[in-house]
Amino acid sequence: MTTTALPPCWQPLAAGDAHGFAACAASDCEGDDQLGGKAAPLRRLAGLGFPVWPGLVLLPEAFHRCLAPGESWPRRIPQTLLADLRRDLDRLAAPVAAPGLRLAVRSSARCEDGRRHSFAGQFTTELDVAPADLEAAILRVWASAFAAGPADYARLLADGAALASGPPAVLIQPMLPAVAAGVAFAADPVSGQWGVTLIQAVPGLAADLVAGRAAADQDRLDRGGRILERRPLRPDQPVLDAATVQDLARLVRRLSRALGAPQDVEWALAAPPQAGGPSRLWLLQARPITTLGQLSDPDGAPGLWDNSNIVESYSGVTTPLTFSFARRAYTEVYAQFCRFMGVDAATVLRHRAVFATMIGFHRGRLYYNLQSWYRVLSLLPGYGLNAGFLEQMLGVREGLSPERRHQLRLEPPSHPLRDLLRLAGTGTALLANAVGLERRRRAFRERLDRVLLGPAELEALGDARPDELVAHYRRIETELLSRWDAPLINDFYAMVAYGLLGGLLRRWGLDPEGGRLNAWITDLGAVISAEPPRRIRAMARHLEGCPGLVALLCTGSAAQIQRALAPLPALRAELKAYLDDFGDRCLEELKLETPTLRDDPLPLLRSLGAMARAGERSDPPLPCSAPCTASFSEPAAPALPRPGALRGLVLGWLRRRLRQLVTQRENLRFERTRVFGQARRLLLELGQRYAALGWLERPGDAVFLEVEELLAMVEGNGSCTDLRGLVAVRRAEWRRHRATRPLPRRFETRGLPLLGLEALAADPPQPRAGEAGGDHWQGLGCSPGVVRGRVALVRDPRRWLEAGPGASADRPILVAAATDPGWVLLFPHAAGLLVERGSVLSHVAIVARELGLPMVTELGGISGALADGDRVELDGRSGQVRRLPPPVVGG
Repeated sequence: MTTTALPPCWQPLAAGDAHGFAACAASDCEGDDQLGGKAAPLRRLAGLGFPVWPGLVLLPEAFHRCLAPGESWPRRIPQTLLADLRRDLDRLAAPVAAPGLRLAVRSSARCEDGRRHSFAGQFTTELDVAPADLEAAILRVWASAFAAGPADYARLLADGAALASGPPAVLIQPMLPAVAAGVAFAADPVSGQWGVTLIQAVPGLAADLVAGRAAADQDRLDRGGRILERRPLRPDQPVLDAATVQDLARLVRRLSRALGAPQDVEWALAAPPQAGGPSRLWLLQARPITTLGQLSDPDGAPGLWDNSNIVESYSGVTTPLTFSFARRAYTEVYAQFCRFMGVDAATVLRHRAVFATMIGFHRGRLYYNLQSWYRVLSLLPGYGLNAGFLEQMLGVREGLSPERRHQLRLEPPSHPLRDLLRLAGTGTALLANAVGLERRRRAFRERLDRVLLGPAELEALGDARPDELVAHYRRIETELLSRWDAPLINDFYAMVAYGLLGGLLRRWGLDPEGGRLNAWITDLGAVISAEPPRRIRAMARHLEGCPGLVALLCTGSAAQIQRALAPLPALRAELKAYLDDFGDRCLEELKLETPTLRDDPLPLLRSLGAMARAGERSDPPLPCSAPCTASFSEPAAPALPRPGALRGLVLGWLRRRLRQLVTQRENLRFERTRVFGQARRLLLELGQRYAALGWLERPGDAVFLEVEELLAMVEGNGSCTDLRGLVAVRRAEWRRHRATRPLPRRFETRGLPLLGLEALAADPPQPRAGEAGGDHWQGLGCSPGVVRGRVALVRDPRRWLEAGPGASADRPILVAAATDPGWVLLFPHAAGLLVERGSVLSHVAIVARELGLPMVTELGGISGALADGDRVELDGRSGQVRRLPPPVVGG
């Protein structure tokens, strides 16, 4: 049959041999945008051979053709156009519909049935329209596009989706003589299961079902077409038989693959136009399931995320530059760790992808990917026994069940004899590493001295070419980050020694409260991290008798302070030496976007002022605020075994070994600070060059790029050179993350980790309080001493320092959600420290013990329970904290 010539203001919706029209292939369909969101996918499906119920699409152009001169709204539709429409509709309906044509007239606006928003029910649908009433129905559909409903819906959408302006296309179809009809979802829109097809069916037409006014039979099927559940309203008479349900499920999944996303489909089972003929499934509408973008798939692979310990190094929201640098570091370091533990190189290479997922990035914050950590641990012999060590090392509170740990194995369990041989090999590797640890430390420091630039060379970086900067960064990667053996092995042995010594003390009843073990790792003496406060104290002596300068250091700007220091060359020289040695030890020092003390020395000057003011008041060098009692000797505990006894020999050796390892751990972590500091300097210098070339708007925009994206511009292997565009997208996302409540400390995901995060947005953690109305807390004592004083909440330590906290009359007890190594600059301001997250071996805890600063950690939610000015008493040995009543005025 020849093709009918249609007027240009409408097009056939579905055309196939059964309808007597020429097929319209998907690639041949013109004006999909004009067809609107409802008609365009049906037109594409028809072109691909799917059973689309026939109809015509009246294009928006028809609206404008119907306007009389001077009109903004059509009052009538020309009779010739209506006659042509009715004629072609009769021709479309003849092969499939019963005599007595009735019509369905529906909107097909551009904004309807999109991937993100459906605008379901916001436009008019006219059913069972007589051909004589077609004009009025079309006019009502056009009018609905300009009503308040669609505009209000658009305003309610969180992402501000725009309502398409102008009239919609109008989809006109013969009414379908349905035996049954309903909706089918290629994925479950409620549970988020992509592997489940959901079908709802009612007798006759589905208008009431779609409008939410009727209940329906419901069937659930898996991807293979197996029926999982049948829930008919009438158990003895389901609307669809099992075979039809399976046919429909296959059809819906097939058309979803054709359209590229799981679809929400309206369908109907049509009665045959002639008696005795077969019923047939028809498609009436197909649109993406919009809810899947907010739901995690419960059948997806589980993920487990925890930021217990990593928050000390990477607190709060960070940037793509920092995350990409940390991701590479964790990948390299823990692949090396497995090699040190005797895992063969081929096994490490085979599971390289797991090492690349040791950490995750959620809403701008870093988390441990705990499943990857357990998987890596499974490569070591004795997996079932050493999981507890991993959990202690990461600071996680809840371990995994043996069953779940078994599921995470990367390699199948080996024969016991082979496992015994592997264990022996690991033991040999451990012994060799322990014997050679000091040699490794020396070699590592020699590499540091060879690779890292001195102060003069750092100054010269301002003249370096981009390729020279990249070459030096690659050298840091190759010779340091990829050979991080000494810090890694030392950390491992420190954790083992700490766990072993603590376990023996508890088992032998020698340290029931843990105070003895903490006392044994106090006053280590050679910890370089304790040097900055000592240097600050020494510099403060230059300020004796200079109260005006001390006040300026506490409250003035950096420029004012620098001018005032001009007459004190000895102090300026010591400040320069401090910055040369410790300029990279700053607040949030491992975050590459953080200004260092070299960039902004004001935090250092504030600490100097606080220390000098303490000297004026004749306060102790570090806390306490009166009344205060502190004792840093061993607590009262059972007597130790005689030194000559076996237990005494074991404890003495472990104690000496632990003190050595913890000392070296802190010193090697300071070397990490230096390495990260120079990497930061090189990458930000690249930002300077790219800004000079116009590739970035400003030098600091480099922090919104990943490391490899920065390097690729020099090495010529990048996939995107629009750095400004990348920065704009990521800066906007970074700002959104900063304005969003943090996720919980620990959470699980299913399938795609991004989905479902909205539901995980954490309520503020509740403090673990006693019975006295939330005035008592039990935490983990990290540094002994009892101190009473007022509370100062520190949410942003840099701003807190810049505000001049040292000007107050006494030192407060600082309260924070988390700390990092740069907090040593706050110690001269503090009488004590209360922290929500941390551990006895954290950097801040070690330095607090060295300086005699009482500290309690693991106080979940305490920063939300206390307010500035509250008075508390903390016991850094027992971990107890209590709120004190307000002082009595005039009493």
